[in-house]
Amino acid sequence: MNKDSLPLLRTIETFADFPMDQKNSFRIYLGRNIPKENIEDEQVVVTEEELSLFFDTQETLTGLTKVDCEGIWKGEREQSIIVIAFDVTLREVVKFSYEYMQLFLQQAVYIECSNTKTIELYKEIASATIN
Repeated sequence: MNKDSLPLLRTIETFADFPMDQKNSFRIYLGRNIPKENIEDEQVVVTEEELSLFFDTQETLTGLTKVDCEGIWKGEREQSIIVIAFDVTLREVVKFSYEYMQLFLQQAVYIECSNTKTIELYKEIASATIN
């Protein structure tokens, strides 16, 4: 997958020259409101069951932390999720985000690269690895 193979996805300028295959830590911000066709329509949200199925069946990010939170999109509060993923590529994060956007009709997903050193502690081997 390359940037050109995602015609519906507009890569924000800050990632224009970012290496697609370099491992980093990312935070992905996902909204749960599904866009309304008419302003007077009742708000539909991605359900817990739909979220569980998505996270249980997606194969792009093999390790992640999911944090439930509240966000604001276009002035409206909505239930949101922050996904934290370590040691993954922007390519993997974009693929995961695009799948979420397509499945739940999202207008946008925000991706943040922490671009910092991380320390992974492994109890089994009692050592630390610095990335």
